[in-house]
Amino acid sequence: MYIMYEDTNADQAILDRAIEAVEHEARVRLRVESRIIFLNDQGVDDTLQLEPGGKKLAVEIKKWAQQANIGALIHQVQQLPEGGLLVADYINPKMADKPRQQGVQFIDSAGNAFIDQPPVYVYVTGNRQEEQDFKPATDGVNRAFEPKGLMVVYAFLLYPKLVNAPYREIAEKAGVAVGTVGWVLNGLKAAGFIRDAGSKKGRRLTQYRKLLDRWVEVWPEKLKPKQFVGEFVTDNPYWWTNVEITEFDGF
Repeated sequence: MYIMYEDTNADQAILDRAIEAVEHEARVRLRVESRIIFLNDQGVDDTLQLEPGGKKLAVEIKKWAQQANIGALIHQVQQLPEGGLLVADYINPKMADKPRQQGVQFIDSAGNAFIDQPPVYVYVTGNRQEEQDFKPATDGVNRAFEPKGLMVVYAFLLYPKLVNAPYREIAEKAGVAVGTVGWVLNGLKAAGFIRDAGSKKGRRLTQYRKLLDRWVEVWPEKLKPKQFVGEFVTDNPYWWTNVEITEFDGF
């Protein structure tokens, strides 16, 4: 079973450029077969067919690959059905070696690639990124993934219906100032994560899985350091069994 997926212009541009680049560099052809999401909790942006060989590859497209947590990104691609393939705007030589060592295949819009599907084997690195005719992110989108923005995004991921609540309610739930909510919503709209259907139908989250993946990628660098409280030692390793965490807003 599957459902249709909403492509963004930026994603499509990255995919088209990467397919063209790998064909030019390695004489390997990748044909777009379908754009679906499998319903086994594994998001798939596209499926490609490798020629020669006819092997199907499930695709994960990343617009901000160089900013991503590479370990989380590798794990994400490894979970894809079929053979996983990372399609990125750019993968520099230092970054390229890590997915290759883990057997994670990739192509980018500069022609860098790693494909290991016998009898096809391609490994190209060192091509430089050319200037693109699309913007991978706007200032508003970037701000949505700064520390305060990530707190709001986290609240939306926990409570998807919260996205349509009044600003004050969102701010209270996320633990941020009311003024923060507006620019986070605008940034998420610009990135295609929120669709605003007007006053009657309101706002709703789209691309939930991709938003979750983006949050996971950015959290270790942007928000995790600010959540550190301290290191504590106890003589009783079972102290927590007598604590009701809900009294401290835990769950």
